[in-house]
Amino acid sequence: QLMREPGVASAASTTPLDSPADDEALVTTTCNTADVAATTAAATKMHRGVVRPGGFYGSPAVPRTKMLDMLRQTVTAERLDTMERVLAERCGSVTCVFENIGDPLNCGACLRTMDAFGLQFVNVIESLLPFRYEHGYQRKARVSGVTKSCDEWLSIDHFRDTRDAVADLKARGFVIVATDLDPGAVLLDDLDFSAMPKICLAFGNEKNGITHALRKAADHRVYVPMRGFSESMNISVTCAVMLKHLDMLGCIRPDLVEHDTSEINRLYTRWVVRASRQAKHLIRKHGFDYDDI
Repeated sequence: QLMREPGVASAASTTPLDSPADDEALVTTTCNTADVAATTAAATKMHRGVVRPGGFYGSPAVPRTKMLDMLRQTVTAERLDTMERVLAERCGSVTCVFENIGDPLNCGACLRTMDAFGLQFVNVIESLLPFRYEHGYQRKARVSGVTKSCDEWLSIDHFRDTRDAVADLKARGFVIVATDLDPGAVLLDDLDFSAMPKICLAFGNEKNGITHALRKAADHRVYVPMRGFSESMNISVTCAVMLKHLDMLGCIRPDLVEHDTSEINRLYTRWVVRASRQAKHLIRKHGFDYDDI
């Protein structure tokens, strides 16, 4: 369950819910990669790849603020613990790019799959078709049952042109591995991922596959082996198979804090805001400078 029942507050915060804002300036902490990495290393314990959180909030990674102190009281302690755990386990070195996916159910299923494997960043190319899915707050829509509202916790970048998406991904150091059934693609098992520090899996349209532009720009092209009469799999299934393959190789690691330290505070804040049903009201009432609601 994503949201608590109305009226149930967490005991994890220290500021009364509707206390008037005082005039004292907030203490801000500037942190660098070493600070955040040291904090995370001290605060977490690793067991077979599972990170157990000791607490980001109040650390150099996520300094305390009046807004967060207030909003944290409107979220259950269990949900706050889950946010800490998930943030500590997020992977920043593996991502996916989806080009012109046509079926909203497939879009939603791919998002849910990425979230389940601990990936944070999603890239979508909409040169021909929009990437459509029902947002998490649209509870009654059937697609929401597919996403399970995981889109609320992911970071989704939209591109209108394939070349722009490719340029952005390569500028960030990603090696693009595209799924393709055309000649020249190699078996997924035969590609060596060990030399790729950052990996982007690329998926094309359900019927036509990737565009010529993406095929030309991809660093590698692979296909998933099949033994039946079918010549292809649903895109969300292919996405899951390839991510599981990377997971088995040890490519999906809890390294977001190493690659995107600036994202930790932004993500934590956004997650608390989205987990609180009172966020919009309280942010406006107290005049907090925050617009990602």
